Amino acid sequence: MRSYRFSVLCGAILTSALAGRATSQVADYYRGTVINSELSGNPAVLEFVVLSRTDSATTGYLKVGKPLSGSGFSAAVPRDLDSLYLITITTAGDTIVWASPTRNGIICGQYWIKGAQFGGQGGRWRLEPHKRLSVASLCLICAFVAGTLLLGVFAFATYVCDRWWAWRANIKTEFLSDVERKNLDGIGGWLAWTALGNAILVLALTLKLKEAPSGFGAAWMAGYLIKGLQPVLVVEGAAHFFQLLGLLVGLVLLFRKSSIAPAFWVSYFAVVLCYALFDVVATGDLGVALRTEFSQGASEMATGMAQASEQNLRVAFGALVWGLYWIRSRRVKLVFGPRFENPATSAISASNATYESPVVAERATVSPPQDS
Repeated sequence: MRSYRFSVLCGAILTSALAGRATSQVADYYRGTVINSELSGNPAVLEFVVLSRTDSATTGYLKVGKPLSGSGFSAAVPRDLDSLYLITITTAGDTIVWASPTRNGIICGQYWIKGAQFGGQGGRWRLEPHKRLSVASLCLICAFVAGTLLLGVFAFATYVCDRWWAWRANIKTEFLSDVERKNLDGIGGWLAWTALGNAILVLALTLKLKEAPSGFGAAWMAGYLIKGLQPVLVVEGAAHFFQLLGLLVGLVLLFRKSSIAPAFWVSYFAVVLCYALFDVVATGDLGVALRTEFSQGASEMATGMAQASEQNLRVAFGALVWGLYWIRSRRVKLVFGPRFENPATSAISASNATYESPVVAERATVSPPQDS
């Protein structure tokens, strides 16, 4: 589905903007304050999110709040055994050096600016580490949300099953010949394509499960700076699990020819449609925020947002088309619905049962001979 692709894409873009592919990703978030020596009475919020780490350096994004400026991608490099430098290249082109005598736990110290615009300025800064949910915990949350939603869809389909078939009684199958009924009664035609296509999709989604944690790496850390990004990432992760589990349940109901199958599939596609439309709107709004905050990767992000929106629109269109198929298909009614006897055959059988020949009728009126 995905749009789950959006989270993977964000991580790739933000990491690549740091000039190199990291061998591993970490999830650290620091928050504190920074005080400019010339504005000592006005401390600003300082945030640092770690996007990647190698053996030689840690890279991330440092955000400086108002009234100061100086946000940009940053690299933390060791100065000696216990201290470090945090180097920031700001969007204005200045270089800020943040020096700390410690590198574990709270990091703090002096900073100074090298550049034409604010060169020579400096001050004091302090960052404290904040805990975040682990990637495994976030994946479990997504799986739990998906499982709960799937149980709700299944319970709803079971509850409305009888009402569904009463509502679908207007699908015209009464005047089909026995040959037509035989051709439509079975998993064939578009229904077979539904089964085959979704079985392939289940395999593809299963193989992509190993990519699920990547959505909670760099992209999740960027969510500390972009309001609303983290909830969208959780929704995308849950949607991936929901699609996989929902397709598995739907295929089981399909091959068992369960009467619940049509109501379940229509409900499933309704959820997918709502998710795709939500993600189109969400990625559009977040794309603007990402381009504003991370100006260095604006072109790549714009391309990524456009691709995610196109993918979601295709998902929404497919969910709408297949949902209508499960509603209107005569094959679906014959395969999964209550069994109805062909009216033409029923009329002939009823005629044969009630018809009496004149000879039989005459015999019935003649009294048997009586004993003398």
